Amino acid sequence: MNRINILIILAAIFLNFSLWAQETKPWDIPEDQANKTAPAMFTPDMAKVGKDVYLKTCTSCHGDPGKNNQAKLNPVPSDLASPGVASQSDGTLHYKIVHGKGLMPAFKNTLSATDIWNVIAYIRSFHTGYVQPEPRVIKTFGGSSLKLTLEFLKDELKFKVLAVGVKDEIETPAEGVELAIFTNRYFGKLKLGESKTTNAQGEAFFDVPEGLPGNEKGELTLQAKVVDTDTYGDVMASGVFAAGEPSNKPGLTEKRAMWNVGSKAPWWISLAYPLGVLAVIGTIGYILLLLKKVYSQGNDASEN
Repeated sequence: MNRINILIILAAIFLNFSLWAQETKPWDIPEDQANKTAPAMFTPDMAKVGKDVYLKTCTSCHGDPGKNNQAKLNPVPSDLASPGVASQSDGTLHYKIVHGKGLMPAFKNTLSATDIWNVIAYIRSFHTGYVQPEPRVIKTFGGSSLKLTLEFLKDELKFKVLAVGVKDEIETPAEGVELAIFTNRYFGKLKLGESKTTNAQGEAFFDVPEGLPGNEKGELTLQAKVVDTDTYGDVMASGVFAAGEPSNKPGLTEKRAMWNVGSKAPWWISLAYPLGVLAVIGTIGYILLLLKKVYSQGNDASEN
């Protein structure tokens, strides 16, 4: 065994040991995170959505809750229906999913805040006797959930977002909530200006950027979102508003045929493709013909 192979084996052993040591080290979860509560009471619908997310992202390692069929890793991932997991707080489960450790990946950039809580709702459905803590009351409005509405103030050329807290069907203006507003673009979303914080009336105002292009009618698809998703969840409001400049600019693929539709392809592309296919088929046929000829000559030689 040469020196390079020895170094590769030693590196693999060191990496495996490092991951094992990191995984077996106790979780260090801040107290405020461990005491975190879900932004809303869990419902069967949340658990149903959470099951779909769990099957896509968690089953490969943790297996099916209660079936003890986890992946054969070192250490073996927890069965999430076990008493040890059931005894952990919602905030603890949330922290582990968000931040990860060792072989456990961090899902903060993969799953939305709502998806993470939905997964926890699904996990809790396997915990007999679990009683969910009352969602934390948000001090700014005394409620436990948040609702946004989005409006275009045409005369002022501003977008107005109204945030209200809801508790027992009573709505209260939500002060101090940080919001951001986005518009759809070809690739992803474009943030319009800086984030804003709601005033005492629960309002935040965003200026309409000058010359912002819309569609042929000047329409923009907008979305207002809460920035602090850990506290409020993925709360958002959307709408279509005639707040932009009318634009007839074609889409990025409108006149580019190579990645669009065949009818818009240049003539040489349309001609080159079938000729290329015919050339490949002809080459394969020629090779098969040569192989047949060699085979026939071999048979003739053996008979002689």
